[in-house]
Amino acid sequence: METERIFISMLLVVLSVCVLFADRAGAETKPSSLPVAKLRKDHPRLFLNKQTLPAVRARALGPEKANYKKLKAWVDKAAANPKKSPSHRQLGVTNGYLLGGNAFVYLVSGDKVYLDRARKLLTQCAEYYCRCDREKRSIDWYSYSRMNVIIAYDWLFNNLTAADRKRIGKMLMDHVDAAQKPIPRQSPAEEANLKVREWNRRNRGGHKSGLYGPPNLPWYVGLATYEEGIDDKRAERFLKAGYEQHIKLLAWRRRMAGDDGGSASASANYAMDNYPYAEFNFFHTMESAFGADLPRQWPYVGMFVNWVMWNWIAGPEAPMEFGTGDVFHRDNRLPIYRMYGHLAQARHFYGRDVPDCAAMARWMQGQLPKDRQRYLLTGPFPWLPFLLTRIDKSPPPKPPSKLLPPARHFEQMGQIFMRSGSGPDDTYALFTAGSISGQHKHCDENNFLIYKKGHLALDTGTRPQPGIHITHYYGRTVAHNCITIHMPGEKLPRRWGGPAPGEGNPPMPNDGGMNKQIGAKVKAFETHKAFTYIASDATPCYNDKKCALALRQFVFVPPNYFVIFDRVTAIKPEYKKTFLLHSPVEPKIEGDTFSWAYEGGRLFCRTLLPGKAEITKIGGPGKQFWCDGQNWPIYAKWLGKGKETNPLLGQWRVEVSPPQAQKADLLLHLIEVGDRKTLMKMCKSKLIKNGKDVGVEFQADSRKVTVMFATDGRPGGSIRIIGAGKTIERNFTNKVQKQAGLDGAAPEKK
Repeated sequence: METERIFISMLLVVLSVCVLFADRAGAETKPSSLPVAKLRKDHPRLFLNKQTLPAVRARALGPEKANYKKLKAWVDKAAANPKKSPSHRQLGVTNGYLLGGNAFVYLVSGDKVYLDRARKLLTQCAEYYCRCDREKRSIDWYSYSRMNVIIAYDWLFNNLTAADRKRIGKMLMDHVDAAQKPIPRQSPAEEANLKVREWNRRNRGGHKSGLYGPPNLPWYVGLATYEEGIDDKRAERFLKAGYEQHIKLLAWRRRMAGDDGGSASASANYAMDNYPYAEFNFFHTMESAFGADLPRQWPYVGMFVNWVMWNWIAGPEAPMEFGTGDVFHRDNRLPIYRMYGHLAQARHFYGRDVPDCAAMARWMQGQLPKDRQRYLLTGPFPWLPFLLTRIDKSPPPKPPSKLLPPARHFEQMGQIFMRSGSGPDDTYALFTAGSISGQHKHCDENNFLIYKKGHLALDTGTRPQPGIHITHYYGRTVAHNCITIHMPGEKLPRRWGGPAPGEGNPPMPNDGGMNKQIGAKVKAFETHKAFTYIASDATPCYNDKKCALALRQFVFVPPNYFVIFDRVTAIKPEYKKTFLLHSPVEPKIEGDTFSWAYEGGRLFCRTLLPGKAEITKIGGPGKQFWCDGQNWPIYAKWLGKGKETNPLLGQWRVEVSPPQAQKADLLLHLIEVGDRKTLMKMCKSKLIKNGKDVGVEFQADSRKVTVMFATDGRPGGSIRIIGAGKTIERNFTNKVQKQAGLDGAAPEKK
């Protein structure tokens, strides 16, 4: 037996090294088949087992004793105050979480009070799920409460009679089967009926999304019922289908992350909230049920911490984010509700194999507000903190200033982050281009966002559900800092979402924007302490009947200067081109320069090209979400009275267009940001022309900066920075700088 264990360990090490090299090369690893023969014959086998339970119990009664007491108090309070008329939410969701909590307390304490409660809840939950299936009512958008029920069934398996094992196991299998069946497409009227929508809507998200709905249940019920004589063929089908789906998820997310880090979506409120559970839960169950060490085979998950750090803006009170993708924009705070736990899992699984990421995860935990520096015991898996038995062996905290480069290109995620530092007084920027996934993404390729003591150049709108604000404004190009090309009569595609009661279902407005969410190609990228340069071609994202070229070159000169150069060619000269820049407050326009101040920051923008440009501002009450001659307000009952004026939803925008119609136009802008108390006027600048090249010369503090761009052919140009007794002068690259690891150093050639 010992010889076999040593052989398996050696085999896993060899396999993990091979997979690690394949990961770094960006190759797809052919998934191995499920090692069914190695599945434990005994119970429990989900998340913990007979061998690991003593360490889990010791953690609950030792280092996590305070949290264990809170867990006990929570389930005791619920038992002492039962609902007289429990709602669907209580029966279908809350009871599942309470069942998981009671079952875990029983495993730790051995107190039969919790066993009796858990057995009663187990029967109630299983019966209620089957009742809802008969009545064609969905349980919940999330499957977490049902996962708790299946997990508790496994944990209590040895304490159930043979008849109850079979009866309850069959009910759970029946429900999982029913939950996989698709629901017919709903009409706009049904979509607008909240009651119908809530009962009939079902999360079908698979391996390219979060996998936190019913599609993840086959794996868990398959593990719990395999070879238990309940329905062995169905259990095997569940088990294999669940395994294949999770392997597909890991392979897809590894492709998204590349050698930089990332997840299945670039929208932080998805990637940092529910998405990580799919990977971590699979790791836990493969270890507890099969003895497999998956984290070593999939090191990209540890690099997720890197992507989190680049989204992290050091706000005055709490970490902020840029607000890209399907974000609500209520406060643009980093979605940290579950982050402490996710970072803890990264430390548990990767403290050994990706120590720098584990060290930064530990540092980030310490930076979270005090009320978030704890586990959320009423979250989806209230027992999870006690399973992280390797967390105390992870490396000491390490701040990002010692690890991160000036900018980071997440190639597959389609994001380039830039920053002057990692403190609350620094400048942060994000450029969007090149994602391979449209998951929760908008029509916003070549968009840029800037934060300086406040969100100064921002994404706008929000996501009422229901509400046509989503479809007719929020996800459209017009809501972002992009280029629009208006072709009369263009019909743009509809994105997800439906009308609220009374809104009707009007046709899609023509905002002049993109008709595809993805497709931009990053042609060049390089970063140095002195500057970061990006060239991106978003032409494929526009209707090819109106756009021949949409090329944007973007230069960041730390700490506070940005140069944006757009080469735009329309198919017909009369198709109007517009540069958009969104503001949280009303802009002030003075000649070719416009500005605004918000929170602690201020932004100036100067139009250098085209000459005599049309510069107008649009917004204010009743016009915040203006598109195609109409405002598309947020559904009032969803938002609440008076909240439509929230600056972070976007209240104004500046539009810059050429003064006359022509096919090809050049648009050149200089942006300066700073502290609103000290930055009272914009730096001096002037337009420079040198043959076919154009550019800008400006005074950046004590430095004189000249940035030039080619006006035809492939993207090119140069930069010269004179100051502090030295000169930096170089041509922009026409390649994409390779980055890997936390420090962004180029990956080694194999």
